[in-house]
Amino acid sequence: MFWLTLILFVLFVGMLSYSSIKLFRQKETVRAKAVTNTGLFFSLLVLWILFFRLQVPYWSILLAMAAAFISGFLGQYLRMYFRSVTFDRYLHAYGSFAFSLLFFYLLDHFLTMGGSPLFLAVFVFLLGNTLGVIFELLEFSHDVKSKSSSKSQHGLKDTNTDMLFNLFGAVVAAAFIYVTV
Repeated sequence: MFWLTLILFVLFVGMLSYSSIKLFRQKETVRAKAVTNTGLFFSLLVLWILFFRLQVPYWSILLAMAAAFISGFLGQYLRMYFRSVTFDRYLHAYGSFAFSLLFFYLLDHFLTMGGSPLFLAVFVFLLGNTLGVIFELLEFSHDVKSKSSSKSQHGLKDTNTDMLFNLFGAVVAAAFIYVTV
């Protein structure tokens, strides 16, 4: 599973690098930076996991990698954020699910995890919602700093819908942990 993850990671970096370069050449600077930041954040996260030899299940890395790829390549490069009203919503749900699980397993190395399956499920649910709020705050910060007319958030309804779908993803991640622990 390690080699599959490594091969897919190399493909992930290659595809997002290609997408970012192509967007920069097309003078789509805001979208190119979004792809670059997505790839850079996830790459640093994976390299950190590998460097410190953290025992994170490879499948959880792959789930989160898929979310980052969908956001960067499909969302930005192929413009799915602009073509579909529901794309962003489903990605929020999936991303919340995938990153809740990844960060749960990451935190397992730094915290004493214990307790009943219900306690761990509640922990994952709260973790997923916290990650969703942090992501919304990052989008807000980006929009405030950006001089571009292209904004990540399109008003309160968009933000609230994003947080609702983050909640859905966190519920599924919590249910997954409850059943599997």
